[in-house]
Amino acid sequence: MIPGKTALRHIVVAAALTASYAGTAQGQERPAKRVAFIVGVALAEYEKGVDSSGRLISDLEFEEAVSFLTQARDAAPRLSGTGSDSARQALDSISAGVSRKAPPRALDRCRDMFLPALGADAGLDL
Repeated sequence: MIPGKTALRHIVVAAALTASYAGTAQGQERPAKRVAFIVGVALAEYEKGVDSSGRLISDLEFEEAVSFLTQARDAAPRLSGTGSDSARQALDSISAGVSRKAPPRALDRCRDMFLPALGADAGLDL
């Protein structure tokens, strides 16, 4: 069973993703935007769960970050374009850093490579 706070966050993220696609022509999904949004949420949750020295301070926030990164990795195969391979590699690096509980700032380089690799289709700031 998902705790209430976690369930609420998942509902909010799902609603935001649904709303962002409501205006997309003929129901076509923009995978880059979806993946960028999910990774942004994952990194925000990670910063709440792991302190600057890499010490776990909230199991719930850390588990949410891992869950969101899993969703992003599941959506990543639908990425296309010249930077899609680089974006997937950056996402893999972010996931690996989270798995080893690296300090959040240690993931900045990967995040800074991730969004530009997605290109203009991402349309989000992380």
